[in-house]
Amino acid sequence: MKPIDQIRQEIASLEARIDKLRSVEDVLSTLEGGKALRRGRRAATPEKILPKAAAKPAAKTATKAPVTKAPSGVREGSIGEAVLDLLKAQGALPRADIENAIRSDRDVGKQSISVSLQRLRKAGKVTLKDNQWALKKR
Repeated sequence: MKPIDQIRQEIASLEARIDKLRSVEDVLSTLEGGKALRRGRRAATPEKILPKAAAKPAAKTATKAPVTKAPSGVREGSIGEAVLDLLKAQGALPRADIENAIRSDRDVGKQSISVSLQRLRKAGKVTLKDNQWALKKR
């Protein structure tokens, strides 16, 4: 199949999905006491059609799992938690060593680790002295 045919097939499936969503929108609009909306292919944005509904956040059908925090106060499984665990186990380390250790276990960018270090420093959990990141003494 040629790439253009794949694109056309994807467009057709998206248009079919849009049609289904519009029919669901019509049913919901009717149930809420409004009129079913009939429109062409290029309709106005939902904010213009239903300003009250667009302003309200959609009701969630499923609740998110609560964010669990480690005893250190950072989210479980986060880069920040990994940094704190590493510093607790090995003591003060330069940023490059922290990056190498964490990137050996996870697929994360250097920038993500740097941002986590800065956030931990701002939260008062780590300090930077002589290019060595260490846990802050309490």
